[in-house]
Amino acid sequence: MLGLVRVGSARLGSAVGIIGRAFRMNVIARSQNLTEERAQEKGAQRVGRDELFSNADFLSIHLRLSPRTQHLVGAAEFAQMKPASRLINTSRGPIVGEAALLQALTSGQIAGAAVNV
Repeated sequence: MLGLVRVGSARLGSAVGIIGRAFRMNVIARSQNLTEERAQEKGAQRVGRDELFSNADFLSIHLRLSPRTQHLVGAAEFAQMKPASRLINTSRGPIVGEAALLQALTSGQIAGAAVNV
């Protein structure tokens, strides 16, 4: 079963989780404000940071850009991901380190990325 990981638990992240479950994906989530109860209500499993990156088949990011989220995903996080993983960032560009993403893609560290930022 493929795993959909969403970062962010607000309206858009929750909607992506619904779509993932429709495709029979195991949905796990991580957000600073996400409680275990809220994750269960949304049909997701709340996980820690390391588990989030190491279990991602699809990592879908849904966050606002802030000093806390800038460069949230970088070389260390890509190193934890599976070679078949794919990153989806429809939030803000600076959440993902651009140079780290390019390196992860060209080296085959991850399989692909979709960005709309």
